[in-house]
Amino acid sequence: MRAPHRHPHLHPAAISPAISSGARRGFLVRIGALPLLAMPFFGPGLLAGCGKSEIWPEGMVAIHWDRDTCIRCKMVISDRRFAAEVRGGSANDAFKFDDPGCLAAWLDEQSAAQPWVIAPETRIWVARFDSPDSGMPTWLDARAAHYVERTSPMGYNFAAVSAQENALDFNEMQQRVMAQKSRGHHEYTPGAPGATPATPATPATPATDSKSTPETHSGHHGGGHQ
Repeated sequence: MRAPHRHPHLHPAAISPAISSGARRGFLVRIGALPLLAMPFFGPGLLAGCGKSEIWPEGMVAIHWDRDTCIRCKMVISDRRFAAEVRGGSANDAFKFDDPGCLAAWLDEQSAAQPWVIAPETRIWVARFDSPDSGMPTWLDARAAHYVERTSPMGYNFAAVSAQENALDFNEMQQRVMAQKSRGHHEYTPGAPGATPATPATPATPATDSKSTPETHSGHHGGGHQ
């Protein structure tokens, strides 16, 4: 009995590479998968999110931009060039600030009730104003940084730099902030979103940060302006 005739184009082994490639391409176009093959492979991390990762100094609690608020003035921390943080005490609490002036004033206000805030082992970070990438600030030791006059979120108008001629050291900057306070300047910004009048300073009480380790806290409540 004569075997059935098989057309060579129907046999997988007989399909030419050009026809096979074209057929597959047509199939991928029909199902909408071709654009995926045209994309370079960046790895799962970049496909999941293309944003840059911020690098925090060891021991520093991450600041959630546009969400966390300054422990002193209660304004949302948005401008990365002026942010600061204090961490220490028996509970290893963290307190966040939106302005170096708020940091300097808060340290002075809390030093009597909570001496740990000015202890040498307390860690204090401040964003470097002239960081190469303003979206991911470089962090400086606030007590070793230098300070220059720049318009700041709460109007204290100091910004931290690593070094600059004629810049102020931390103590000089803090003295100028306290002089502004004594004249009643910069207690709050009338009309600014979220601004509230000054209230008497009370001992700061940090709120627990659910995203931190069990021993880590993030300060969202505490002493107001004086």
